Amino acid sequence: MKALRTAPACLLVAILACSDQTPTDPNSVAPDELGVDAAVIFHERDVQSTFETAWCGETQLWEYTQHIIEQETETPSGRMLWAFRTNFYGTVVGVPSGNVYKLRGHFEVREILDDDGYPYIFMRPGNNALIGQGGVPNIHQHVKFVITKNANGDVTVDRLVIDVKCQ
Repeated sequence: MKALRTAPACLLVAILACSDQTPTDPNSVAPDELGVDAAVIFHERDVQSTFETAWCGETQLWEYTQHIIEQETETPSGRMLWAFRTNFYGTVVGVPSGNVYKLRGHFEVREILDDDGYPYIFMRPGNNALIGQGGVPNIHQHVKFVITKNANGDVTVDRLVIDVKCQ
């Protein structure tokens, strides 16, 4: 059994017991498949960071609050499922332009692997919307990153798509 990276299993079991939703993702695990090795944690943090990006040609200072949920599950069959989901909101200021944007965004990271490590799936989809204030154009960013490895450990998918629109 692998060591869990997160909080006690009873929290996930309680959350799933209160949910009437059935997983629709083909890689998700139905609640009745969950073993006792499951955990979920939630935390919030304030972040200030500077990104030098090619987004509309300027450096940007991001200040935002981030809500994070981490989940790790080991099923009775030995499959490990790890998910990191975050959404965030805040303000972005362009440097040196002084352009101000309201930020809304989310991304998640999911890893799925069997007990021996393969097959392996890594997914990282996400979206950011920077809504320009006072006539400043909006910036929309979409990212999708996927890596999969087959049972032999050979990479079968390695794809990164980044789409940025300055409108």
